[in-house]
Amino acid sequence: MRNDSGESIGRGRRRFLISCAASAASALTALWLPRPLRAEGAGSGLVAGIERSVIFGGRRTGVTWFHPRACIVPTTDGARALMTPQTIGGSDYFGPVHFTVSRDGGRSWTDPEPIPGFGRRKLDDGYEVGVCDVVPEYHAPTRSVLAVGHNVYYKAGRLARP
Repeated sequence: MRNDSGESIGRGRRRFLISCAASAASALTALWLPRPLRAEGAGSGLVAGIERSVIFGGRRTGVTWFHPRACIVPTTDGARALMTPQTIGGSDYFGPVHFTVSRDGGRSWTDPEPIPGFGRRKLDDGYEVGVCDVVPEYHAPTRSVLAVGHNVYYKAGRLARP
């Protein structure tokens, strides 16, 4: 399928997701910059710089992570960053959604752990359903994290539209 510009819809979606992931990573990094790295005399909204760092090694470590979306969760011990990356094995071939937590402003993270119920499950007629594009958001009235995503379907190891 192609969009109005003649571009493959899958390619356009991937370009959009990559730009969103880069924006989210930049926003998280900027949010957690320690005070000394901010510009002298600058307002609290100005960032003097952003430092790029690799959290998980990706393909070099055997697991490729995708959709790194994060939110801040207030706790009695200070704010925590919660991220919901998921594994990916190819174009739109998503694995289970995981969670990882940072207690030091994003400098270090816990090992990713799968979120129960956010993996794949078998359906009738050989289909599987999974979850992707998960975005966590702290919900203050209930003091919980809501994770919104959408279903993705597979059949015979390939993306399907049941």
